[in-house]
This record gives sequence, C-alpha cells and structure tokens, in this order.
Amino acid sequence: MKKIVLYLPLLLLLTVSCDKDTIAPTRADQFIKHYGYGLHDTGVKVLTKEDGFLVLGSITNPENGDKDICIIQTDSYGNTNQPIKTFGGIYDDMAYRIVPNEQGYLIAGSTIPRENGDWDIYLLQLSATADMIWEKSYPFPYDNEAFDVIIRSNGNIVCTGYTKITETNSDILYFETTAQGDSVLFNHKGNALDEVAYAITELDNMFLFAGYHIPQGVQSALPGIYILKWNGQRSAIPQEGIKPGLSSVAKAILPDPNGNFLIACEVQPDLSGQSEIQLFNINESMEVQWSQAYSADGLREVNQLTLHNGQLYFCGSTSGNTDGGSMYLAMTDLDGNHLQTLYSGSNSAFTAHGFDFTADGGYILTGSAAINDISTIVLSKFTPEGGL
Repeated sequence: MKKIVLYLPLLLLLTVSCDKDTIAPTRADQFIKHYGYGLHDTGVKVLTKEDGFLVLGSITNPENGDKDICIIQTDSYGNTNQPIKTFGGIYDDMAYRIVPNEQGYLIAGSTIPRENGDWDIYLLQLSATADMIWEKSYPFPYDNEAFDVIIRSNGNIVCTGYTKITETNSDILYFETTAQGDSVLFNHKGNALDEVAYAITELDNMFLFAGYHIPQGVQSALPGIYILKWNGQRSAIPQEGIKPGLSSVAKAILPDPNGNFLIACEVQPDLSGQSEIQLFNINESMEVQWSQAYSADGLREVNQLTLHNGQLYFCGSTSGNTDGGSMYLAMTDLDGNHLQTLYSGSNSAFTAHGFDFTADGGYILTGSAAINDISTIVLSKFTPEGGL
C-alpha cells in the first residue's frame, strides 16, 4: 500500500474567489485553494476543461442564509477568471450531479420553491460557458430529490434519488424527461420503510440503482446496501440485491470491462460506530464476485467511483463526521487490490466530493473544509506523482 500525503494549514478566505497572488509562481501548477463566503459552502463536482476547471458547488447566501447552486470557473492554476455564478430560486437549492452534454452541462438536484415547502426535483441546462439555457422544477407530493442523472442514447434524461410516498416513507425514484426537460415518466419502487438511490447506471434498457434500504417490521432497523435492477416501468418486476450490514449504504455504481458492476459502499462492520469503505463486484444476476474492505486505511466516506486507464479511483474523507479528517483520492487495480492513497488537508474537516483527471496526468479534487460551523469550497491539485 502506498500513501502520499499533502498537508497544508487551512486558510479560510471569506471572499468569493482566490487570487493568483495567493500562491508562489513556482508552486502554481499544484495548489490547494478555498472559495466562497466561508459560511456553509462545499464543492460537489469538478470537471477539467481546456483552459482550466469548472466546479459545481453549494454556496450559502450571506444575506438570507439560503443555499444556492454555484459554478466556479478557474484557470489551470485555480484562479477564478470570472465571477462565481449562482442559480436557484428564493429558498434553498442543492446540486448533486453535473454531466457534460451537447449543449454544455446538465445539473441535477433539488429546490424548495416556496416557504416551508417540500423539495422538488430540479434540472438546469447550462451552456458551454455555464450560462443558463433552461431550468425546470417538478413538483410532486412530499419531498423528491435527484441524486444522480444519466443521459440516454436517445438524449433523454434519467434521474434517480428518492420520492416520499408518505410523510415518513420513501421509495427509489425513476424520473425521465426529454432532452429539453419535458416530463416523460415518473415512477418509484419500494417495499421497505425507506429506500433511496444515490447512483444509477444503464444496461441494455435496464437500470441498476445503488443506495440503501431500511426494512419494515424491524425495530431500530439500520440501513443496508440495496441494489435494484429495474427498467423503470411500473408493471416490471424488479430484481433486488441486498447485502445485510450493521449499517451500510451504496454510494456509487459503474460497469466494469467484463460485463459486471463495481459498487463503492460505506459499511459499519461492528458496533464501534466507525465506517469503512468496501468495494464490491457483482454480476448481472446480482451475485457478488469479489469484495474488498479498506478498514486499516482510515477511509470512512466515499463520494465518487471512476474507472480510468484500467484502474479504479474513488474519493471521500478519512472521517465520517465534521470533527476532523483529510480529503483523499484512492486508486486500485480492477480487482480492488494494490491500494494507493493521496491525502490533502489538515487542521479542519476536509471532505472530497468529486475529482477529475488533469491534462498533465495529475488529479483535481473538490469538496469542503470545515472549522466549527463554517466551511469553504476547496479545490486541490495533485501532480501525477501525487505531490504538491
């Protein structure tokens, strides 16, 4: 196992951007920078562009305390090259995924359109320059949120997350629209107390949903990993794959080169209260082919899983709470072996929510850095060797 560590003191910049003068020119190719108002701000996903980086985030409005969706665009050195753009309505808005498409970027999340209202699914289509093309919200009874989104070969948009079927029970959500955001199909599946999907992938007109479920009829039941294979139609009979755990949740799923599926999970294996990251490989019949646990490596939270050049990459935090921890990027081979980890951040609670690969063969991570009750959006650049 190989560990490469980057530790820098946290400097909370209570402005909406970073200036290129905040770093020495000799260190400009690698950096760790903070953005936002320093209230409750976090980076959600980051994409590499030809001229720099695009960060999707959540930023708290200092005037009213409501959350807005934001886009930060920087050059290759993490310096903002235009004002931060914010999107959303009067009340809270959250973004969870951003996907490049022919028009630019599609964002999936949720919005509260009225005071004391429920969460509604929220889709935004941005141009290549991150300007608004269209935005649509979809009011259904109770809360509904889109945690993941994919674009089908016909251009249609498919979201998943959860829909509240009562005030206390939720089902896995299937919501499909046209490329222009016009509703095509809203559906949900569930046979437990609560079922939520954090990720979706498509296979031959079928979909695999990864998340968690809480069973009915079990006193003080804890969430367990839940994988659902379903075509989204109400009449279809889904296949369900459940791996019991003391407390566990699947956060990401993707196909592997052999026709199986890779799943990244947070699992609490015992009564210690500490979670660990586990990777699973399952076949189309939902049978586990292999699994790997990384309890000895201090990896507690996972937020993205990517397959790139024959290796698996995933990111998250070494802590499952706000008391402390570093953001990490981990990589293994296709069987989950030969773990290498890159760490960034100290003196606060750092969490990586997303990452991408840079033009020079390095890595760019985004997430948050928290001290007490405030947090900033973080952007951290690693060299190909993992150093600063």
